[in-house]
Amino acid sequence: MLGKATMTTQKPHEAEEDYFAKLEVEKKRKLAEKKHADLQTHEIEAMKEAHQMRCSGCGYQLEPFVFKGLSINKCFHCGGAFLSEEAFRRLCGEDNQFLNLIGEIFQFKK
Repeated sequence: MLGKATMTTQKPHEAEEDYFAKLEVEKKRKLAEKKHADLQTHEIEAMKEAHQMRCSGCGYQLEPFVFKGLSINKCFHCGGAFLSEEAFRRLCGEDNQFLNLIGEIFQFKK
């Protein structure tokens, strides 16, 4: 009798794409850390003030709303939605395969 072959749902090219996505995120994270270290405290505060509650896609004001008990910031101009890592985890559920993949790529805290 032949043994059962184990099948994966991820194709080899998808694993490769995930690997390169992780590398790219790590590279960008390190660059952001270096830029942050190079900025003076007053420059950091000015950036926070200028970008507070602004959409990263179009620059319009974000409006908070509550969905399933979670606060989500929504841009009603372009449709972008922005939420914290905690809110994202609660929406997806801890055992969600999609959440685990996104967490690996973007290095969510476990």
